[in-house]
Amino acid sequence: MQLANYVPTTIDIGDLAERELALRVLRGEVNFFTWNLALKEEFVTTQKQLDDFKILADPCIDEAFILASRGGSKTYDCLKVILYYASIGYWAVFWASDSSQIDQPKHYLTTLCNNTFLQHTITVNNIEEKKFRNGGWFQIRNLTPKKARSRRVDVAGFDEEREADEEALRAAYATMSNSKLRKKIHLTTPLLGSPAHTTWKRMKQEGKPLIIRHYSDCPYINPAEVEYARKEYPDWYFKQEYECEWTAASGRIFSNVKHCDFSAEISAQNKIRDWVRTWDHCGVDWNPVYGHVMVWTRYDQAKTTCFVTHESNLGTDGMAACEQLFDTLILNPHMKLEMEDGGTNIGFCEMFFGMLEDFKLRKKFTLDEYLSIARRSYRRNWDSEGKNKMKSITNLYPLTIMVDDARTPQTAEWLDKASWDKKDTSGKPKVLKDPEMHWFDAFLHSSWVAMYG
Repeated sequence: MQLANYVPTTIDIGDLAERELALRVLRGEVNFFTWNLALKEEFVTTQKQLDDFKILADPCIDEAFILASRGGSKTYDCLKVILYYASIGYWAVFWASDSSQIDQPKHYLTTLCNNTFLQHTITVNNIEEKKFRNGGWFQIRNLTPKKARSRRVDVAGFDEEREADEEALRAAYATMSNSKLRKKIHLTTPLLGSPAHTTWKRMKQEGKPLIIRHYSDCPYINPAEVEYARKEYPDWYFKQEYECEWTAASGRIFSNVKHCDFSAEISAQNKIRDWVRTWDHCGVDWNPVYGHVMVWTRYDQAKTTCFVTHESNLGTDGMAACEQLFDTLILNPHMKLEMEDGGTNIGFCEMFFGMLEDFKLRKKFTLDEYLSIARRSYRRNWDSEGKNKMKSITNLYPLTIMVDDARTPQTAEWLDKASWDKKDTSGKPKVLKDPEMHWFDAFLHSSWVAMYG
């Protein structure tokens, strides 16, 4: 089949039975727009989306980019396009840049395949994988270097590409080298200096389709949400997330910090029944000179507020600090711990797990205590490009951070002082470094593990 000359037959679906429509899809007799109409979705597709589909679904366009506002339907629309190609016989993958981003496309996929004519075309119907009777294949996968080296792929979507691993992106591109279609759809909100920014600049230079969805192009985004974001977020961040601008981070990092006594809010959380209760979680920043710093945080049940509940300096003795952390985890059986890894921190992380193993062998811990601590203890690297730190920071922007100056004075101070480095020339958001910002880093580790650990 010559792709340049391939235009599937358009049919009037009318009251066509689902099974008959499914057979025509399998024979390649249905184009994308008929296929899309037959999904009979509950919401109305806007004219902007229809115009974008003409680009995204065109078999003669081998690469397109959707730069969209938060909530701009980029994930759903891209998933539909590559699912269409899988349903007519191609091999397709929807890549999620982070494992935490897989749940939403899985929900979309289940809804599209289990409640429409597509259910009659599928032979393998797993939550992350679909196989079709005509040999088509669709899968949702986490974009890692190992997983990206998979079978041949004809069409791929790259979700939230700003957070993608560059090595994994190269590996995923290589799987498409033998395909005649070789169709790539990039989708993201902007982040200056990210892999998505590199792709955007290349495609702009090559004259390839670049689709922009400003929040004003998306009537399905709640206007109240946009106005809340405009008021609560830093100006540069609002422009990035809702107005599709490649803006540089500037000024104070957090403007969503509320200094107050939050005892009443915590008391209300404690009254929630055990199976929905929230718990304190711990972050550690190692430093043998200043002292190893520990900060606890806790979210409300809806995870809209992050409370800073405790801070302490564990001292400069690494072994003594590890013992204090063991005691903390035993006294708090629901607590999770994230320790800063990388560079000089590697040795302290190794010390922690080495001592844990030793305590088990010397029967200072029972097997159950050992396993409980090991399962709840994580290590996370502040990589040289600051990607993980940036993820931890942006994770907190939509929330309210509550801090009591009397309870956690050091963390409270650093939540106000931490700012972006205006002099950095890398083009990527960088936190202005300070040799004493250990409380800030420990807070970021704690807030991340409390949300995702």
